[in-house]
Amino acid sequence: MGIGVYGDDRAEEKKLIFRATALEWLGQILKEKKSAYESGKLAPSRWKHVVGGFHDASGLEPVREETSLNTLPARERDAWRSFWSSVNELIQHCK
Repeated sequence: MGIGVYGDDRAEEKKLIFRATALEWLGQILKEKKSAYESGKLAPSRWKHVVGGFHDASGLEPVREETSLNTLPARERDAWRSFWSSVNELIQHCK
């Protein structure tokens, strides 16, 4: 068995946990910002920047781009696709 990036043979498990935590955090941030926008506490221009930032962040490419998503376990892949679908809907709402 290989040692992996993390120095042990549980690298994939750790990556899965990291991605799940990131998805939870990003979902919470999106929810909070959406609430602030809908209540008028976040200006439309700022809202557009926040939502677009999710879509444009290069660090999120491994969980956003279809070729990368296809390498993830099905359940995780579906959760990320659902998140990105929500982001895309909100981007359309900003236009």
